[in-house]
Amino acid sequence: MVMASPTSCCSKPTYRPRAPRRLAWRRAPRRCRLLSSGMDCWLKRVGYPIIDKWYGRHVHSTPFAYHTDTGEGYDPYHVGTSRGVGGTGVLVGDKLYVSRNFTTYKVLATGPIRTVFELTYAPWDAAGRTVTEQKIISLDLGSNLTRYEERIAADKPLPNCTIGLTLHDAKGEVKADRSAGWCRYWEKIDDSYLGTGVVVAPSYLLDYQDHRSSDKDANQLYMVTRPAYGKVVFYAGFGWQKSGQFATAAAWDAYLAEFARRVASPLAVTWQ
Repeated sequence: MVMASPTSCCSKPTYRPRAPRRLAWRRAPRRCRLLSSGMDCWLKRVGYPIIDKWYGRHVHSTPFAYHTDTGEGYDPYHVGTSRGVGGTGVLVGDKLYVSRNFTTYKVLATGPIRTVFELTYAPWDAAGRTVTEQKIISLDLGSNLTRYEERIAADKPLPNCTIGLTLHDAKGEVKADRSAGWCRYWEKIDDSYLGTGVVVAPSYLLDYQDHRSSDKDANQLYMVTRPAYGKVVFYAGFGWQKSGQFATAAAWDAYLAEFARRVASPLAVTWQ
């Protein structure tokens, strides 16, 4: 996550060829990274860009130095084969089918208040269905949540598009408001707390599941959605206690609840 001043600008997404198909982006107040098809997050608490600096130190000085907090923040978040913060898949029975790494990316827009880019994935299998997938990811300055426009189709009818939120070892606190369209996880990581969350318009939502398993990286919250015309729009992101934004789980809940209220009742502009 990025902690930065409200006027901080955003760079366009950064592609890292040394790491297979990894894309990183930042937008105050967060910093994110895409690992395979799971969504990672780097926790950041300074108001200046760190992507190039942290990767540069990793490549030229101290490998994986970004896993240690030296005052700017760090990357303690584990994704593995989970969905991380808002990765997607198709849920069939008790099994979640997911894509692999993205194959191409394209920057659609970049500016001082919004950055938009597109990811395309190779066709993948979901219980005998050949799935095609594309994501359009939008980041707005000052928001803790990233907008995802998931475009998904298959050669056979798809039962759902499922959005995941990892629970790691499931020792944190889960909360959800299905009628409002949001869920979250509040967990302790080292000496601080991290809140993660997903928001989706209730019109998309089919089911909410708290999925627990003894398998590695399989404890997850699922927001099971029905795409409309091959598309579902949702928001996912996080807030780090050490950034100074969210001191308690209640503060994170209030942020998500208000965000969900605005998603469910979008601004309408009329003129005469």
